[in-house]
Amino acid sequence: MKLTYMLMREQIAELIRRKELFLLPSHDWGPDTPRALFVTQEVLDAVTPPFPSSPRGLHAEFRQALDAFLEMGEMSVGLDPLTKPSDALMARVAPVEWEFFDFRITSPKPFIRAFGGFAERDTFVVVSWQYRDVIADKFDEEVLRCKHEWERLFGRTPPFKGTYLDDYLSNAFPV
Repeated sequence: MKLTYMLMREQIAELIRRKELFLLPSHDWGPDTPRALFVTQEVLDAVTPPFPSSPRGLHAEFRQALDAFLEMGEMSVGLDPLTKPSDALMARVAPVEWEFFDFRITSPKPFIRAFGGFAERDTFVVVSWQYRDVIADKFDEEVLRCKHEWERLFGRTPPFKGTYLDDYLSNAFPV
């Protein structure tokens, strides 16, 4: 298992060097945060001001959700993709064996889902995002897009796999 972490860290470092991934600093704390988020250019563009004129507030909420993650905010996590409550800040997506999760920005409408996986405990890689109303009933297709983007970046190295929520994330509780 340690070899996988080392490989993932090396891959992230190379992707940063090639400008395919970016370390997202907290808006308030800068890069010195208890958790780490790496994002693709697509995600970076969505959470970096100036935000699109419509829906500007939603993109600001998206950024605030990522900053809360970075700054060790308490995270509610839906572990069962089929029975996650609407107020879960993060949720596992199906199929569970792929180890992908989404950030759930649920206010204001039209909502956002941002997809990715853990590289290790408290380190998440966000590879894609979309407005929830655009996804509509094609949620599985959006998860598949996340999987393809992950594989484009990391090849055959899968996301981190834990047994318990605490393996993935500190200061979190299941919902």
